Amino acid sequence: MTPEANTDITGESASGSAQEARNTIAIVSSLWEKFESLIQLELKLALAEADDKVTALKRELFAEAEAKASTLKGEVFAEAEAKVSALKADVLAEADDRVSALKRELTAKAVAGSIALASMLALVAALIALLSLMMDVWLAALLTSSVLAVVSFVLLRRSHTPVLKSASARASLPPISSTKETSHGTI
Repeated sequence: MTPEANTDITGESASGSAQEARNTIAIVSSLWEKFESLIQLELKLALAEADDKVTALKRELFAEAEAKASTLKGEVFAEAEAKVSALKADVLAEADDRVSALKRELTAKAVAGSIALASMLALVAALIALLSLMMDVWLAALLTSSVLAVVSFVLLRRSHTPVLKSASARASLPPISSTKETSHGTI
């Protein structure tokens, strides 16, 4: 082989590697854009769920306070009405506290999930890059994504308790203690 022919082969392999690198960068860029849109959708969904839970919790607590208010009778009505109003304010304040805590928890979990997802995407990109040293880039990406899809499917099938079910279980905490001692007895 002549030195000129050797230079041509080396130049072609370098441009092929550059093309593969550009293709890999395009794939990673596309994945990152999809990741960002997924995170935005997850955050919107989490906030919508939190708002729904807040509304339901407020309705439940307000209904509980209204039910207790309707049972008051007779001469203690004026005193009881003032106490029920205070109770409603306490219940709503506690509901707001619970909602704030739930929002903080959901936000922290969403941020942690986003960071975990970003790190997993980086690891997947690194794995694809490593495998591309032994095989074509498209084959490395296909193999990696197939393995991850199977693992995800198996994990989802083994899961017995959905995430939303456990969150709703926390939202339905025991009723707020609303009995107060008065000079006329317990309200």
